[in-house]
Amino acid sequence: MNTDLLNLANDTLASKMRLLAGTQYHSQPTPEIHLNQRGRIAGAAVLQNNIIRLQPKLFAQNVDYFLSDVIPHELAHLVVFHHFGKVRPHGREWQHVMQDVFAVPAQVKHQLDVTTIGIKSYEYYCACGSMLLSATRHNRIIAKKQVYHCRRCRQALVASADVT
Repeated sequence: MNTDLLNLANDTLASKMRLLAGTQYHSQPTPEIHLNQRGRIAGAAVLQNNIIRLQPKLFAQNVDYFLSDVIPHELAHLVVFHHFGKVRPHGREWQHVMQDVFAVPAQVKHQLDVTTIGIKSYEYYCACGSMLLSATRHNRIIAKKQVYHCRRCRQALVASADVT
């Protein structure tokens, strides 16, 4: 199964690299694709090593979306880093590559259902409502090593069992 996914990913990567050939980004080296991304993140670009990491369980469940959006998204990060250096991750350079070169909407986050891939999450609350945190963040809170705050109301997040 992973071999099939990797072949599909590499085929898509090759087609996107061909799109770069006629642009100012023609010198982009072809990255490697690894199916070793963990957690809820669909993909990640390892900028210094020219690697695209993909989450294999999410990929297997959402093949078309990975081929149409995730691989171009991560490749665009590598293109921007190679040609501009360290810039805003989803800034205008990245948006230009996504929209004008790859003809893909410049979406920052995926909307995939991650509940089916077996990752435990914990419910936390703030004045805005509830949100799910990863086991890593939950464990940091329990060990009193970290306090997380809501980005909207800036209130410290409280575990559901701690709410009175």
